Amino acid sequence: MRSKFLLLGCLAISCAARAELPVLMPQPAQLQGTGTLVPIPKSLGVAVEGPDVSRHSAALQLLAQFQPQLQLRQVAPAQAQLQIRVRQAIDLPGPDDDESYQLDINQARISLNANTSTGVLYGLMTLSQLIRCDHSATANTSSCTVPAVTIKDQPRFRWRGLLLDSARRFIPLADIRRTLDGMAAAKLNVLHWHLTDDQGWRIESKAYPKLHQLASQGQFYTQAEVQELVVYAAARGIRVVPELDLPGHASAIGMAYPELLAWPDAVLDQQGLMPLPAERSFGVFAPVLDISSAATWQFIQALVAEWRQLFPDPYLHIGGDEVKADHWLANNKIQRLMQQQQLADGHALQAYFNQQLAQLLQQQQRRMIGWDETLHPALPQTTLVQSWQGQDALGAAVRAGHPALLSAGFYLDMPQPAAYHWQNDPLLVTAPLPVLTDMKQQMQFGYRLQRLNGKAVTGTVRLYQTKNGQWQGSLAATGRGVVPAQVRVWPVTPGDTALQVRVDAANYLGPVQLRFILQSGKPAQALALIGNHSYPLDLGAELYQPVAATPALTPAQQKLLWGGEAALWTELVSAELLDNKLWPRLFVVAERFWSPAGSQHIAALPTRLQQIDDYAQQIGLLHRQQAQASLQQWAARELAGVSGALTAPQRQALQDFSQYLQPLHYYGRHHLKTAAGRYHLDEPLNQLADALLLEPPALLMLQQGFADAPACLLPKDWPVWQQAFIRQQQQLAGIAIAAPELQRLLAQQRQFSQIISAKISSTDKASQLLKLLQPAGEAVFAPATAALDWADRCAQQ
Repeated sequence: MRSKFLLLGCLAISCAARAELPVLMPQPAQLQGTGTLVPIPKSLGVAVEGPDVSRHSAALQLLAQFQPQLQLRQVAPAQAQLQIRVRQAIDLPGPDDDESYQLDINQARISLNANTSTGVLYGLMTLSQLIRCDHSATANTSSCTVPAVTIKDQPRFRWRGLLLDSARRFIPLADIRRTLDGMAAAKLNVLHWHLTDDQGWRIESKAYPKLHQLASQGQFYTQAEVQELVVYAAARGIRVVPELDLPGHASAIGMAYPELLAWPDAVLDQQGLMPLPAERSFGVFAPVLDISSAATWQFIQALVAEWRQLFPDPYLHIGGDEVKADHWLANNKIQRLMQQQQLADGHALQAYFNQQLAQLLQQQQRRMIGWDETLHPALPQTTLVQSWQGQDALGAAVRAGHPALLSAGFYLDMPQPAAYHWQNDPLLVTAPLPVLTDMKQQMQFGYRLQRLNGKAVTGTVRLYQTKNGQWQGSLAATGRGVVPAQVRVWPVTPGDTALQVRVDAANYLGPVQLRFILQSGKPAQALALIGNHSYPLDLGAELYQPVAATPALTPAQQKLLWGGEAALWTELVSAELLDNKLWPRLFVVAERFWSPAGSQHIAALPTRLQQIDDYAQQIGLLHRQQAQASLQQWAARELAGVSGALTAPQRQALQDFSQYLQPLHYYGRHHLKTAAGRYHLDEPLNQLADALLLEPPALLMLQQGFADAPACLLPKDWPVWQQAFIRQQQQLAGIAIAAPELQRLLAQQRQFSQIISAKISSTDKASQLLKLLQPAGEAVFAPATAALDWADRCAQQ
């Protein structure tokens, strides 16, 4: 039968066909290829050997769903073209499961070996990415191929998750199921389900029914639906870890059971006990549980017992973040509790609460997870700490003996370049900054970066010049640690004593760039960039103080770094935008959690991202469709009134133009809305910025073109891009009258073309490009950032 399979394949496609080493994301731990393409028939015989064979049907169904050209047939092992061997079937995935597999593909057959059914699933997901089918071929022709490879694979980290926020905005189950399918393809194994928050309570409670009756706006998941989703996830190797946010973020509880909150005595004296109104705004609010009350502890115990029946995973997330102590400190009952327990402040009180809660969870056979703020010397060491504050907080958790997860740097509701997520390694905390001893000179400046919500980020930037003339540096943000920085220094003009300084670093804000002129040791003309837009920056010289040496983590501490979770908070994400925010960037985050460090070079990421983007579309993820539908709806509402419905050339021009736009990076949009009083649930998510892909293929190609261009020479494709811009201007200029945002962006495109083509110095080009990066709306003309790097390279020649 092996020779027959080989013969049938070779009739359709030459067995000598060659293939490049396949692009996979996540990249496997070990991959060897012969460069040969192996044809496979559309009717693929499959045999599974091992215990409880039926448990692998869901994984095979997912393979068939992702590759609908294939028809999978159960056959005897000797006749199988896809042969699967497994030792152990897993009913429910767990945190300690063996997820490894080995995949061997040659001209004879495809062999998949794994110790567990989870390993089988991941091997089939890799196979799904390897298969290439000719969609134009007839049904009777063998038109699919796979490369001949040997893959030995296992994850780098045990915990690879996605936090999905259903509390702020309800996400329908169909969208969550589609997300679970994508997570399985990316080899993610935890859905962290954020179900309760100030804005809503999204799960049915039979013990306290007013929670979903009064605090969900009619949008909640029934217990039967939750149980079905847990089963659906388990079939895809995914654990569902729910978050019951305590003791803060409690406004929804106050809508249903106000007696469970700690009210300031003055409020009770003035108005009595009243339910809270629905919270429509976003932010950090004062309501907090009355943890001195027996009724509150009865409430928590009942909910944990209820959730234990719905969620079989051994972990339960208790939130614990952003707890305001104001109401506690203004409540006499809480004050008495603090005196009785000798608790000095609100942080100590929350630590006391967490101790009691950990004991309660232990009685219910559950282990506790909490955010950074739960960390305290009194916190039980079995508590898993999840860090949203960054590498320093992560390091503090593991140094205190806690297992820990990293989420800072993986927030997908915060638009950022995929490369930023890819380089955000949880184990960076193990590599302390080098101590420099051969310095020629060193400088230190305090900075104040003014954000768009009016709140400033402060910190310190340090510059060092070594004796060989090289510049290095570091960037510290107050309360958020220190990161290494790349420093470039060059004369403003040839022979000038004034120096242009550029400092690049990646911290919790995103990819940060500080720019200033240095004259006689004094900074001037300072400006900051976070991703694709600029911020005002104040700099002042300070007395130089070296960065305190941080000890590296011990091997035992490194083992406490269990992995991480991407996070999708939904202040600015609706179900109609869900896929556009997640994909394909979630594959990039998944690779950081799965693949060995250094398994790929960052330079290859743009090309790989475009290929995984195509794969994400193929397997049914809707990021492209959602972006296109949102753009069409925006155009119909904002532009059609000028001259009726848009013509086909106008629609195409708008689609093409949108490929060079991006929403503001970081929390730029959130902060603009906050400053304008529009940061709330009633703000429509139907603006132009909502409709944009985060890294469109055309923009990635342009960025790569500027990166590849020789110093001081235009990219080779510049004439092509320039002509495309002219066509877009011709089609859109007339109808843009009705849309000021579109008018502004078209003007930026014109200015961009003029700057790039102008016969002016690279310093002048950079100066003018920086003006384009000043945020005047929620979207930017994104090519300006790539061109700025190009202009700076020229200036340094």
